[in-house]
Amino acid sequence: MEEEDPVEKRKVEVLSKALVRAVVQGCLPARVTCDARVMEAVGACVHEFLRALASESGALCDADKKKVIQPEHVSKALRLLEFRAYADAVDAELAELKSSPASRKRRRPAGPKLPAEELERAQQALFDAARAAGSAHE
Repeated sequence: MEEEDPVEKRKVEVLSKALVRAVVQGCLPARVTCDARVMEAVGACVHEFLRALASESGALCDADKKKVIQPEHVSKALRLLEFRAYADAVDAELAELKSSPASRKRRRPAGPKLPAEELERAQQALFDAARAAGSAHE
């Protein structure tokens, strides 16, 4: 009997069983539960869907000579995989994100700015201290 490669096992188990169970149970009425085999099958389907979506999105990204998959690549990949309803939802979400103001602004470190002359003096003092420490060890 062949032993299963642990690296290969990690590749297959993309989503934890607990996460799959939580998502599935969240979609069901409180009185309904799922068999463990159903959860395993759903997990396998989700894994295959994500693998296909990532593969197709990556191919589109490569075709555009880009290094980062963009939402547009995902949307187009969903359409190519014939998940038009999902693609429409991605497009709507993307349009909403683009129309809303940026939630995050680049911030510069707070604090007083020192003049260049003062920075140079401080730097020179550090160099002098380093030289003095180095000559003391010789």
